[in-house]
Amino acid sequence: MKFWVFNPPMMTGDWAFADVIDPKYGDAPRCPSCGDFIGLLTWLPPYRVRLVKGMKSYEPGDVISGPGMSAGFVASERFIAEFERANLKGVERWERVAIEGYDNYWEKKLKRPAPAGSYKLAILPVPTVRAKWEEMQPKPLPKRELVWVGCAVCGRSPRAAESWKGVVVDEESWTGADIFKLTSLSGHFIVTEAFVKFVAAGKFRGVPLVPAEKDKPFRARPVTW
Repeated sequence: MKFWVFNPPMMTGDWAFADVIDPKYGDAPRCPSCGDFIGLLTWLPPYRVRLVKGMKSYEPGDVISGPGMSAGFVASERFIAEFERANLKGVERWERVAIEGYDNYWEKKLKRPAPAGSYKLAILPVPTVRAKWEEMQPKPLPKRELVWVGCAVCGRSPRAAESWKGVVVDEESWTGADIFKLTSLSGHFIVTEAFVKFVAAGKFRGVPLVPAEKDKPFRARPVTW
């Protein structure tokens, strides 16, 4: 099975990104066996954002991301309708998001109307799919040894790895979803070729996709915490 990585741009994409308004967060999910964290803090309603201009445009893409959204992403009406029409799996439900105009980091609350149309937050199930870290060749931080955490349920993963080579999905733990999170790689969405074809056919904007074997991590980012 071929998988791809969808790593939503936070503040560096071409399209407008989201600035979360007065967010509240619930607990991060934990492995039911070992108790280790297997995801990020849960963003709680009400879901309210303002948009910030991207590298090229004030206009948002079909998928909107941004810091503070935790493990989700926001999608347009068209994206959601086509996602459901394609019978893709992986989103547990969609929750309405209020877009309250625009911000910037100098003048807050720009006098610019919010984009037309409605947007919703994708809520995904608690991660259960594991990564095969032993096949990803994790490299430790300088002058440190790899510390492995996790168990047979959530999978062993290295803490504070400097880099690794691609993303390898443990297909024995794959649920058949077309978009999902891994228990030990919280910043990424993993998608199937069916999802990739759906994005290409709909010409959806703001959905950068990279073959899993070519994914490049951020330097010195802890992959489990």
